[in-house]
Amino acid sequence: MLILDKKKDIDILWNVGADIGTIQRIFMFEGLLITFIGACIGLVLGTLICLIQIEFKIIPFNSGFVINSYPVHLQLTDYFIVFAAVIVIGFLSSWYPVRVFASKGIEKAV
Repeated sequence: MLILDKKKDIDILWNVGADIGTIQRIFMFEGLLITFIGACIGLVLGTLICLIQIEFKIIPFNSGFVINSYPVHLQLTDYFIVFAAVIVIGFLSSWYPVRVFASKGIEKAV
């Protein structure tokens, strides 16, 4: 999506003398930066929601259950797994469009 929205910027980079590899690296870096920031924000928000659930029990169960509210337990390994999954998916979602873009040629995209 970024590549489609940035055709004018790609044209400027191309005219200034950037080669295809440089433009690919720029878009890969931008995609990975967006992914990293999103993963960090998501982990912080998820932690806050879990801490609120632990403290205030905002998601209760109906009567008849042994426990009153949905149980939450934070584990460090879950953070690593979620972060790794987000980074891998973000990398692939950045890498694939950049590769397809390069295979079609920059002249056709601009």
